[in-house]
Amino acid sequence: MPGLLGYGVYNNPGGNMTPTIDVGDYIVADKQAYSSTEPEINDLVIYANPRDLNSTWIGRVVALPSNKISIVNGITMVEGKEIVQDYINPGMNKSEMSVKLEEQTVPKSSVFIMGDNRDSSMDSRYFGPVPLNNLLGHIVIII
Repeated sequence: MPGLLGYGVYNNPGGNMTPTIDVGDYIVADKQAYSSTEPEINDLVIYANPRDLNSTWIGRVVALPSNKISIVNGITMVEGKEIVQDYINPGMNKSEMSVKLEEQTVPKSSVFIMGDNRDSSMDSRYFGPVPLNNLLGHIVIII
């Protein structure tokens, strides 16, 4: 979809961000947000999948460059501390990859991104951290 003044409008075709962003919702992203600032934990982002740069995906930043991340019994830990994830529906957090992830360190020029619907999201748990250069925008409006 066309954008306006540095913003892009996208349609969410999948359920990886349910319940935060539903199938069919439109989202507006600031495409210049990360040209002058770094992403923060919990930022909702548009990004190019590292395995297919022509594929645009949406997700939530859960760990920053150099952070250690793991999942223990369904609890996401960053730097050894539980991160608050009140946006997750517990019924959507039961698959093996949603319950356990061995600790890893995010590379200095990357972020770790996951979908809010953990059981139905292909994200950094599968394809690894996302390079900062792959961030296409910060989601600012969900319609």
